Amino acid sequence: MSEQKDIDRTRYFELKKQLEEASRLYYKDGVSPMSDQDFDFGLKEMEALEAKYPELRGKGSLTQKVGSDLTNDFAKVAHAVPMLSIANVYSEEEMREFVKAAEEGLSSFVSRLSSKKWICERKIDGVSLSVIYENGRLKQAATRGDGAQGDDVTLNALTIADIPEYFDAKKLKIDPSEIPQGTFEVRGEVYMEREAFERLNEQFILENKKTFQNCRNTVSGSLKLKSVAECKTRPMRFFAYHIPQSNNKTHEENLKQLKRLGFHTNDYWTADTVDEIMAISEKIGASRDSLPFDIDGMVVKLNDLQQQRELGSTSKSPRWAIAYKFKAERAYTPLLSVEFQVGRTGAVTPVANLAPVRLAGTTVKRATLHNFDEVARLDLHYGDTVGVEKGGEIIPKITDVKRELRPAGASPVVAPEKCPVCGEQLTHIDGEVILRCENLHCKAQVQCLFEHFVSREAMNIENLGPALIASLLATGKIKRIPDLYRLTLEDLESQERMAKKSAKNVFDAIQASKQRSLENLLHGLGIRFVGRTSARNIAKHFRTLEKIRTATVEELQNVTDVGERIGKSVYEFFHTPLYTNEIDELVALGLPTEFKGVVKTLFQGQTAVITGTLPNMDRDEARKLIEENGGKVSGSVSKKTSWVLAGEAAGSKLTKANELGIPVHDEAWLMAQIANADESGDAPDENAGSSAGNFANEKASVSATPAEDQMSLNL
Repeated sequence: MSEQKDIDRTRYFELKKQLEEASRLYYKDGVSPMSDQDFDFGLKEMEALEAKYPELRGKGSLTQKVGSDLTNDFAKVAHAVPMLSIANVYSEEEMREFVKAAEEGLSSFVSRLSSKKWICERKIDGVSLSVIYENGRLKQAATRGDGAQGDDVTLNALTIADIPEYFDAKKLKIDPSEIPQGTFEVRGEVYMEREAFERLNEQFILENKKTFQNCRNTVSGSLKLKSVAECKTRPMRFFAYHIPQSNNKTHEENLKQLKRLGFHTNDYWTADTVDEIMAISEKIGASRDSLPFDIDGMVVKLNDLQQQRELGSTSKSPRWAIAYKFKAERAYTPLLSVEFQVGRTGAVTPVANLAPVRLAGTTVKRATLHNFDEVARLDLHYGDTVGVEKGGEIIPKITDVKRELRPAGASPVVAPEKCPVCGEQLTHIDGEVILRCENLHCKAQVQCLFEHFVSREAMNIENLGPALIASLLATGKIKRIPDLYRLTLEDLESQERMAKKSAKNVFDAIQASKQRSLENLLHGLGIRFVGRTSARNIAKHFRTLEKIRTATVEELQNVTDVGERIGKSVYEFFHTPLYTNEIDELVALGLPTEFKGVVKTLFQGQTAVITGTLPNMDRDEARKLIEENGGKVSGSVSKKTSWVLAGEAAGSKLTKANELGIPVHDEAWLMAQIANADESGDAPDENAGSSAGNFANEKASVSATPAEDQMSLNL
């Protein structure tokens, strides 16, 4: 018995670690590391083990709480009625058990209605949102968060055309008496249509930005953008589906009311029996490929609101609703070959080439294998018949292998030892699951390296974008970074769609970049782990390129915020012949070798934290100002924080600063300190400008401002 308990406990903590990490990635990073079904089955296994060993169950268990998407970048909004997650079922048997439990949980299941006991709706694969109106005007919008409180995303929600800013009776063609007075909360799902998602990803590819995994994750990230202007470029939609505090008698009446108020509501079907519910699920499932948006199941709710209240909820989910999740479509097809693709950072990813097979309305020929740990888990061999699923992923994934169909003598898929593009030895760094090509001049990485080198934060070569870089690479005009500085006007004019004036602008920008400072070059070289701040700190510390090239690892580690990892990386870079020869060429071509910035000490030894939206500059600009004046910018508030720079809609960082008694200042204070220091060299007055208390009061007054006025305040 003791041995079995040890086995069960080991399994429980394995599940706990796996599911907690999956939940964190899903809610915090917008990444889906496992399917919903695998997550739900793991959660049910945890529940069974907790029932067997109650001492394992704690308040923090995933089985007892709603997954949280809370971040530190937004103010928090307490939900008047908890925003719970809906429990999932995957089979008709489980659906029958749910309906039976609901009927038995009611004192009487004799509905006040002659029919329509259950409402069935498509389950949109999106992100829950609460939208609150005050006397018909939008006041606040919040994510689900941890169920008890969510992040205030009002300004981003206002960019979604489907969410009314106010209810206009004349425009809606309804009687003014129908406009809800007082507080009126609407809950719904923010989503993105597949076509819009694909266009957005195509645009990101053109701009050399990281693409999104699926529509749901795109929406999750978009709602948490700090830039309202950028959020406006994300084509999000909204379906309203719930009124938490309603005076109506049925859910169906709620949906009709929402539609009259101008909200988009999802289609719905009514049912009285499980047989009818399952028939509706087949109808919805059969139509999913023809819809413009992703659905992953069907939601079934009691129609009678009084019965909903009578059944109540658990700590996680309502007892009056269930989500019937559709199984991901799967097809089986032979594995023809495996390609090893080298990404922008040198990561080598295996991609399967398959015999064409129809899946979810499209023909699939390729599927991702994620990494070589996954290849090993599948025990994948060439010629295997593999299961392929397409559950909202950009590229379908291989889920399993039919080993009984494996051809005799089939060879296993093994990881390459050398880069398939440049032939360099691949490395496997401890703690990472990926193989990596460390050769920055590998052709697979060179486009990215050039784009990084010319970027604003590096050498800042204007008008030299990804398309022109690709063209120059394709025509052989550039192969390595020094080649940029050997380009002639004729070389540029010879590129497709390049006019003489445009070519001259690019040529002049390349020459002008020679006047940049050492930190720009150091950052642009693409040394692993060296970012903007560490490049500037290293350049400022050593002052010349020659001193950096001759510095020891220990000397590099003495630089502010340069630890062992960065120090070793910089040392190895400047002691690798491939790179040192290139540096010699760049120096000979006249690129900067000295730190040209003025070493300012206004904020020397001080650590600042930036939170909220500043009125006249973005956070990146504020960070630069602070760092240029000797300060350090941190991402979190602690006892070591010297002061906080706060704008409007400041969230938990402001709260923590007030709790710790840390000075809080605004943008005007920052600019005044810098101006005074430039004139007199005086140190900053920590008591000047907005105090923590004053700023908190200002913030509170702004929060009460009507939504349309908030937009003009650039919150």
